[in-house]
Amino acid sequence: MNCANNVYIVGSGIASLAAAVYLIRYKIVPPGRVTIFESEKDYGGAMGASMVDVPFSPDYPRRPTSAYVLPATRLLEEHYSCALNLFECFPCVSDTSKTIAKDVIDFNTDCPYDDKARILNSAREVVNDPSMGVSVTDRERAIDLLLFEDEASCDGRAIDDPKFGFSDQFFESQFFLSWSTMMGPLRKHSAIEFRRYFERFLHVLPHVDTMANVWRMRLNQDDGVARPILAWLRGKGVDADGNMLAEGVKFRANMVVKAVNFAPDGGGIRAESLTFAAAADSASPDGAERTITLGEKDYVFVTLGSQVANLSVGSMDLPPPTVSEPEKAWALWTQIKEDAARRGRDDFGDPEPFFNPPEFKDDPFLSTWVTFTVTSTKPTFLDRLSGLTGNKPWQQGIVTLADSPWLLSVAPFPKPHFYCQPEDIWAWWGFSLCHDKSQRKLDQPGKYVLKPVTKCSGSEILEETIRQFGFDTDLADILGSSVCIPCLLPHAGSVWLRRWQANRPKVVPDGGRNFAFLGQFCEIPEDTMFTMEYSVRSAQVAIERLFGGPSPPAVYQGQTDPVAIAAAFSRFVLNCPIH
Repeated sequence: MNCANNVYIVGSGIASLAAAVYLIRYKIVPPGRVTIFESEKDYGGAMGASMVDVPFSPDYPRRPTSAYVLPATRLLEEHYSCALNLFECFPCVSDTSKTIAKDVIDFNTDCPYDDKARILNSAREVVNDPSMGVSVTDRERAIDLLLFEDEASCDGRAIDDPKFGFSDQFFESQFFLSWSTMMGPLRKHSAIEFRRYFERFLHVLPHVDTMANVWRMRLNQDDGVARPILAWLRGKGVDADGNMLAEGVKFRANMVVKAVNFAPDGGGIRAESLTFAAAADSASPDGAERTITLGEKDYVFVTLGSQVANLSVGSMDLPPPTVSEPEKAWALWTQIKEDAARRGRDDFGDPEPFFNPPEFKDDPFLSTWVTFTVTSTKPTFLDRLSGLTGNKPWQQGIVTLADSPWLLSVAPFPKPHFYCQPEDIWAWWGFSLCHDKSQRKLDQPGKYVLKPVTKCSGSEILEETIRQFGFDTDLADILGSSVCIPCLLPHAGSVWLRRWQANRPKVVPDGGRNFAFLGQFCEIPEDTMFTMEYSVRSAQVAIERLFGGPSPPAVYQGQTDPVAIAAAFSRFVLNCPIH
């Protein structure tokens, strides 16, 4: 296996942390020669979670004095082989006698999802059609997309492109609403990704109304994944074998990488320098740029783009603000693309279709999510939700109000879901895709709080949620004992936007000598973005291609799995629910 003198990693999400772990565990480079640059003050990327202090109000003395903030979360499933392999390397935070992977498996064995009320209609009745609202014609269209189309024929097309023939009713069906609020697609999103999801998650499709084949983590991913990995990389924690690093990785928070420049190299191409500066909102924003010239055995890994780019956080009293200079979030990828073009390379991808596509002129919310985390001193909302759905909170998956103008969804957390969460504190999560179920009406006012969700404070979102679920008699009790923190994520669905095959670069472009692209915006054939698995796999591919490391496990493909095929046939051809 090849070795390196220094490795510079841009970004600190799970792809970057996984890359650092593999570099060290495979003895490619000593930990003290790995540097991780992060433009924010905290590490972890989309896994990030935090707490905010809540000022005491004599009007609401029962509210908690601090509240959780979880902008994003991701589901898991049994075929996340790359992620589970990484999780095997580290002890579980809540039970150090087992690994993170073992805890994930145990938790989902003992407390599986059993969603009895995935979709509710305007009367708050469970939508439970054996066909999941999908007509015979639309089922045929889905089979055609899976079996008779390929990615070339889907290039640059949206899911609702006339070529594929899906009806308007398909996009308002129980199936599509369940799929979109679990996986993220809207009708105007990429047909390439939609088709890939059919292949990659065929085993999940028959269970989309119960979430029975979907996994989650006991703790949130910041506490459950980022915390133990970061501790080990800093030389302050142990791995699953009890080993601690003699020296830690170098972390550089509040540092913005401005440029990575390239040069031809014997028929290939290599990264020759990296330029960075302190973030404008850091403690020492002197604006001075510093450049590192890369030596013969120096490498750079770059996370291209982020779904939590331009994230903003509101409060009970204020909505999340709008970021003033959003283009900074994809400036590095733009610079890399332009520098590579000057070297005669046009295969380093393009951020515009993901972060500033022409579709934004008609629908500026095409990739926007609003999420909110509710922290409460009483379980009133969760008790009422259990009474409505017939589920215990720890087995309840996502509940979506199909006729909500916000397409509002909520999800109870297992308890505890945060490290050292007190016994007398409850937490749950909600989100809006900023479209109604037709996905033609965007950023609509709520039914009760007559404002779009993107313009609402936490108090307004919480009131709208309580009333849309019909819990009006407990409105004062829930509002008086809860704090709701909203987050605006303008690029949460960016990975789903309509794209062409050339828009994402390979993890290691052809002829790349000493650099790799990581995360959700590089191209990994057959696998699906919007998952932790995709990010971890990108790190494994980079290590394999650049250093001759182990090959990652094959990507699970449902169309080769007889069990998945049989379940899909039973559910979508015979209309038999899977139990």
